[in-house]
Amino acid sequence: MASTSQKQNFMIPRGSGLVTFSADVLADKPGEYSFTLGGRRIRIIVATDKLASRSWVADAGGQTHLIIGPDYAADLTAKSGKFSLTTERPWAGGSNRPTWIFKPTGATIKINPKPYSSKHPQQLKLGAWQLKDAAAPASVGYDESKWLQTKDPVQMGTDGDITAYAWYRTTVKVNEGGAYILRFKKAPERGALFFDGKRVDTAAFFQNENTISLKAGVPHTLAVFTSHIGRNKLIFKVGVIDTLDMKGLAGPVVLQKDSNSAPIPVTNWKMQGGPCDNGGDGCVIPLSTVTNSWQPMPAKILATPHFYRNTLNLPAFNSSNPQWRLNTTSLGSGSVWVNGHNLGRYPEKIRINGMYIPKVG
Repeated sequence: MASTSQKQNFMIPRGSGLVTFSADVLADKPGEYSFTLGGRRIRIIVATDKLASRSWVADAGGQTHLIIGPDYAADLTAKSGKFSLTTERPWAGGSNRPTWIFKPTGATIKINPKPYSSKHPQQLKLGAWQLKDAAAPASVGYDESKWLQTKDPVQMGTDGDITAYAWYRTTVKVNEGGAYILRFKKAPERGALFFDGKRVDTAAFFQNENTISLKAGVPHTLAVFTSHIGRNKLIFKVGVIDTLDMKGLAGPVVLQKDSNSAPIPVTNWKMQGGPCDNGGDGCVIPLSTVTNSWQPMPAKILATPHFYRNTLNLPAFNSSNPQWRLNTTSLGSGSVWVNGHNLGRYPEKIRINGMYIPKVG
């Protein structure tokens, strides 16, 4: 069956003028045109947008070659006048495509496709989900003695932790009981407010102001779990950046009974970076299968931080190098670890199609 084509006009500068010629643009293969102009050989390769998007430039045998056709040209070698081309294709929707290798000199090499059918699984089946409470740092009496201690809360990263998470704790006591407004100078992008071990914020997004009920003369434990959605890259910024795009809590926090009463400073804060639940020794991701702290997944959605765990087995392949991605579109926000290695947080500020799982030996 003859391929459809369309005419395309080209103009090439020649001194003070232009040389114009017309070429057929074929739908299923590139076209090659050559002529001599001013004593020099001119070659033009014409291809559709789809074929042009599958064009690759590779060096082999001391020369540069143009490859058109494959989804990805991984490697091109030349030895004793013979070429070896390694290509890659996606499992889903991939196919062996006709491939052309245009050499600087000599005839064009065409490689015809071989039949291809994907027998690789596109999804892996997971086992039963388990979960583990990660809100221990919000509990009354939690040991935060090894945490960073400051008068006012300081931005995430001050303690040297570079994750997208941090816990903050302090104790408050008032002389007069009743409802108080808790005001943060800077609220986190995402956060959870705990009062005496129980979560008390109910808004979809963390608020600068929250109302809590305090008893007179009684010490109350205040804890905040924070996370962020990504830092500004500040690619054009020159100079100090310590106070730009701060994450977590930062600056004074006060309590106020009403608009006419004097604000009460909330001080003596402790901060620990990471989603930690091990007594303040840093972030340890619980992987043990013998601990009794892992529980079956409940039917209802939980409002406090938790670790979730599952297991999967990757099938072995002898003839390919599969790349697996973890799709997190059904999850809220958090981070993913595989065999103790952090893949990153989700969702990313820039939309991505899942999280890449590196190959492990």
